[in-house]
Amino acid sequence: MKNTLKFLFVLVAIVAAACGGGNSGTPNGPSATLRMQPQISGVIVPVGGGWWEATQIRGGTKPYDTFDNVGGLEAKVEDDVLWVRAYGTGEEGEIVVYDESLPSQQVKIKGATQAVPMSSNAGESFSLTAGQSRQFNVRGGIPGYTVISSNPAVAVASISRSAVVTVTAQSIAGDSDIVVTDATGVTTLKVKVTVQVSASSTSPALKADPESITAPANTIHEVIISGGTAPYTVKSAVTFDNTRDSNTNLATASISGSVVTITLVAAGLARVVVTDSVGQSITISVTINPDLIKVAPIKYDVNENFRGDILFLIDGGTKPYAPLFSLDDQPFIRITMNNANPNPNMIVTVERCVDADRVIPIDIYDTKLIRQTVTLTIKNGTAQCVDRIRPPPPP
Repeated sequence: MKNTLKFLFVLVAIVAAACGGGNSGTPNGPSATLRMQPQISGVIVPVGGGWWEATQIRGGTKPYDTFDNVGGLEAKVEDDVLWVRAYGTGEEGEIVVYDESLPSQQVKIKGATQAVPMSSNAGESFSLTAGQSRQFNVRGGIPGYTVISSNPAVAVASISRSAVVTVTAQSIAGDSDIVVTDATGVTTLKVKVTVQVSASSTSPALKADPESITAPANTIHEVIISGGTAPYTVKSAVTFDNTRDSNTNLATASISGSVVTITLVAAGLARVVVTDSVGQSITISVTINPDLIKVAPIKYDVNENFRGDILFLIDGGTKPYAPLFSLDDQPFIRITMNNANPNPNMIVTVERCVDADRVIPIDIYDTKLIRQTVTLTIKNGTAQCVDRIRPPPPP
């Protein structure tokens, strides 16, 4: 059976406390004090995921149970594991785990829920030709999304239950804003779509997707070039006044076909200029910010039969960190975020086989909601693939 484990992407403040309250007690034996292992001080749960395995419960007298006063949060103990999930936003509060002896044996942690900004893997804009379609996924906000097109004569849009937006270009050239609104009716995401209709021999306008990049140093990004007349050439420059053309101190760029690969080297403002064979050019603005989250590797490819753990190292920003990715991708991977000092990291495990290569963007947020995105590609293999077998999640 294919694993249907849901994932909750949780911002966890793990504290290696050696004392305090109900979290102390003898480490072994049936009469040990009720405690959490590992000890945690609290959880801040981003809305939009499934159940998350917060920590294990030890000691006391079974059965264990929970109650909480955190708006929009659910908690339960199953198989000696504390599970939490967020279905909406609310005030901060407490999560209490107790054993059969309530109230003499109980442990408490702080709990809160949080909505993160909406985002997608489409960038701020993209282009289509008449009759062409493109899909992108939506993350963040409060699930229960709706989508509209500001100009249905140019492009129409729909959204699936798994938060995948499909945009289809019509036969009229122009621009349309694809606006996705979350369940609150307040938080929105806007992507501009340009539809091109041309039957002439005139070279169409040169386009870059995305048109700008803001990210930390030591990261690699891809930009898709369309329009114009191939082949394309590329060069990088440090400033916007052409005084230091082709200087690679801040960013380097290369092109293969229509894909520009940009490597960010050091903090500052840079640009990448792409030129087609008839002289059209387009500039990609690049901002390299040393204070943003740094994740290594930024991209990772793995075969669907791989059964190890994929390690992503995290630095920068403000700890602790939380991962978030599309509902549509949740059955395929499992994420464990380790925020403990001194080396925070994210471990990703492949859960299911794929019918074709699957590209999964994972957004990593810090406490100030600064985001860095990494990309995991699960490759479809030629050998027979067997889904990973794991215990079923709580209902």
